[in-house]
Amino acid sequence: MTGLIQTVLQQTLSFLLTIFTYLIPLLSSIRAVHHKDSQAYQQWLTYFLLVFLFINPIFTLLRIHNLLRLIFILYLSLPKFQGALFVYHEIVHVAMDRYEVEQRVDKHIDRVKVSIKAKMWNIAKDIGWSTLSQIGEIVSFVKGEMKYEDITHTMAATQKRNACSKKETEAMRKESSSESLLARKPSHSV
Repeated sequence: MTGLIQTVLQQTLSFLLTIFTYLIPLLSSIRAVHHKDSQAYQQWLTYFLLVFLFINPIFTLLRIHNLLRLIFILYLSLPKFQGALFVYHEIVHVAMDRYEVEQRVDKHIDRVKVSIKAKMWNIAKDIGWSTLSQIGEIVSFVKGEMKYEDITHTMAATQKRNACSKKETEAMRKESSSESLLARKPSHSV
């Protein structure tokens, strides 16, 4: 009998925790956005930041009892206490200022932006050179300097080269240059 009561209590606490952790704050957030209430919007944004970035991971790691979780979630979410704003301003904000988290994050974001720009520029250059190469081959074909088989072979090699990694590309270049050296007729007679 006590096992049944304990199970019912655990399930009830779990259900209440879900309601007060997610459902009611979600509906209150929607109401704040709909009514353009900036104070409520700040409260609920801060609440969700705390819950998803700090509270849930800590509760999961420490295996805190659901009753304590429920009490803490009620403190964070109930408008009477506005615990989320208090916890954020008194703990999270102070820690972020103390350890210069914002500046560190901004530096990492700037490094990633520079890296992405460089990679995008390299991709654009590769596409540009590939396009120019193919246009040159088409012009040579139109002028009659190349046969259709040569242009399809060259285009297939270009597509293959673009799909391969750098190591494979180097190996293909060596292979194609040795093939073209063997395929050429000597310009002088023996």
